[in-house]
This record gives sequence, C-alpha cells and structure tokens, in this order.
Amino acid sequence: MQPRLAPAFFETFGRHPIAGFGHSDPGAVMTAAGSEAGLRLALEVITGWEGESLADAVAGELGRVRGASGAGEPGGQRLSERLGVHHEALARCVDAMERNLETPLDKPALARLAGVSPRHMERLFLGFFQQTPGGFYRNLRLARARQLLEHTAMPVMEVALATGFQSASHFARAFLELYGCPPSRLRRERRRRNADDLRAHLG
Repeated sequence: MQPRLAPAFFETFGRHPIAGFGHSDPGAVMTAAGSEAGLRLALEVITGWEGESLADAVAGELGRVRGASGAGEPGGQRLSERLGVHHEALARCVDAMERNLETPLDKPALARLAGVSPRHMERLFLGFFQQTPGGFYRNLRLARARQLLEHTAMPVMEVALATGFQSASHFARAFLELYGCPPSRLRRERRRRNADDLRAHLG
C-alpha cells in the first residue's frame, strides 16, 4: 500500500497490519494488491501446484502478450534499469533497442535517439557491455527469440520475423552461433523437458 493511503485505510477498516509486499497468503484466502502482484501470486500458485516448468511457460506467454501490447517487463522496468545502466545516453539507446526488436533501428537512428554520435555510442557500448552496439542488439533480439521458442507455439519463421530476422536461414545461423544449437532443436528439447516434468508430476 502507498503510505499516503494508509490513514484512510485505517479509518475505514481499523488498524490491521499492512504487508510490505504486493500479495499475501494468510491461509484459506489469498489476496493481491494490484494487477502485477496478482500475476506474481498466480505464478506462485502454479509453481506450487504444477511445478516450475508450467509456471515458466505461463510467464513466457504473459510476457509475449505484454510485449505485443507495448508493455515492458513486470513492474514496468525498462531494460536499462534491469541492466543497471545509469548513463543517460546509453540508457536511451538500449531502451530504444528493446522497443524495436521486430524492426531493428540502424546505428545512425540509435545514435540520434541517444543524442550522441555513432562513434561515441560505440565507445559507450564497448565500455559498458564489451560489445559493439550491433552485437548487443543482435544478442538482445536472439534472447527474445529464445523466449518465444521456449514458451510459445509460434512457428520458427514467425519467431524470426518477430525479432527482426528476414530469413529463416539467417536467423538459424545467428541462433546457432550464440546458443550452440539450431532454433528447432532448442524447441524440441524444451518440449521434451516439459513432457518429462508433466509425467513426473502425474506419476
């Protein structure tokens, strides 16, 4: 609860203890304060009942829906915040990359958004991430592709297009280079692990 709302709460409901977190499980009734806390509570329940694999799959599908609607990560954190980037120009750049995975921006456009020259942007990325802007952007898109492959039923070609790759062969080569296996094999292995987990749970 926001501190400014506490006096009105106490006046209406009495001085009940207020938890310092978003959801609570006192026993028979579970409660959550807001949509984000409700999602976290639901994932905890799924984990307890069905295991982490199903919870991960649900979380991944929720992430896909949130991404399609323009929402960020749970809690509204930008990529720069999750990575601990405090340099303003670099933060603007990585956040722009995250917003533009399907249609990647070129280096001059990213530099303009960051308010720096392309050369200075490159120095920032090399200093903070030890990667060029292009390499960082590609790996960011591939990380999103991996999430989609593991947690959705999107065809591989749709995953490629959703993460800015215009051909399946280019996507497969880039994915293999980063993760050591082709996209189709990663998906098969994930499905097999999920099936094994489900059989173990039912057994």
